[in-house]
Amino acid sequence: MIDIKALCGKSEPTSSQRLLSDYDLEEGKQNYTKDRDLIKDFLPETREVLATIKNMEKNISQIKALKEAITQEARGDREIATNEKVQIIISKTTDMQKTINESLKEMSEQVDKAKEEYPDEPECRVVSTIHSTLIFKFKEVLISFQKSQSDYKNAMQSKIKRQIAIVKPEAGEKEIEALSKDPESAMKMVSDQISGKAHRKLQNTVRDIQNKYELILKLENSVEEVYQLTLNLNILIQTQGEKLNTIEKNLEEANDYLEKGENHLNLAKKWHQKTRYKMACIAVVLVIIAIILIVIFVK
Repeated sequence: MIDIKALCGKSEPTSSQRLLSDYDLEEGKQNYTKDRDLIKDFLPETREVLATIKNMEKNISQIKALKEAITQEARGDREIATNEKVQIIISKTTDMQKTINESLKEMSEQVDKAKEEYPDEPECRVVSTIHSTLIFKFKEVLISFQKSQSDYKNAMQSKIKRQIAIVKPEAGEKEIEALSKDPESAMKMVSDQISGKAHRKLQNTVRDIQNKYELILKLENSVEEVYQLTLNLNILIQTQGEKLNTIEKNLEEANDYLEKGENHLNLAKKWHQKTRYKMACIAVVLVIIAIILIVIFVK
C-alpha cells in the first residue's frame, strides 16, 4: 500500500486524505466491503501519474548532479557534452510534465462526473481527495524542476562572468554583471577584444559564451513554461478544494439526516414500548375486574 504521508508530503494528511489509507493503490483493492467501479477506474491512472512523478524526480536529481559537475568543469568539450545531456533530460522531463498535466485534466473530468452521479457517496470524496493530492504532489515536483533549471542557469551565468573577466580583465563587477545578462553586448565586447587577434583560445571563448547564452535562453523558456503550468495548477487546486468542500458538505448534511432519522426511530421505539406497557397494565386491570365480577356473581 502506498504511504499516504509520503504521497501528501511531510505534512500530516487531512481527515479526507486519511480515507486513502483504506485503499491499496498498488493492487486496486479496498478494505471496504463494497467494491465500486468508481474507485477501481480511478486507481490505474493514479498509479501511472505517481510513477511518472517519480521519474521526474529522478531526472531532477540528475540535473542537480550535472549542475555540480559543470561548476567544476574546465574543459570546453566536456562542458558542451554536459550541457547537451542536460538539454536532453529537460526535454524528457518536459514531456513527462505534459503527460501528467493531461492525465490530471482527464481525472478532473472523472471527478466532475462522480460528483454528478454520486454526490453523497464517500467514494466520491475519496476520488476527489486522490486527485487533489496528486495535484499537490505534481506542483511540488514542478517547483523542484523549476528550481533545478534556475540553478543550472545561474551556474552558466557564473561561468560566463569568469570568461568575460578573462577576456576583459579591466572590467568591473557591475560591467561584468550587466554583460552576463546581455548576450548581444557581451558578444560584441568579446569580438572587439579579440579583433585582429588570431588567438585560438579567445576564439574558443567566444563560442563557449555563445553556447552558454543559447542554453540559458532555453532554460529561461522552460522555467517560464513550468511557472505558467504552476499557476494553472493553483487555479485547479482552488477549484478542486471548492468541489471537495461541496462534497463534504453534502456528506455532513446526509449524516445529519441520518442522525435525525435515528432519533425519530428511537423516539418511536420508546413510544411503542410505553404503549405496550400501558396496554399490559390495562389488560391486568381488566382481568382483575373480571375476576372480582365472577366472584360476586358466584356468591
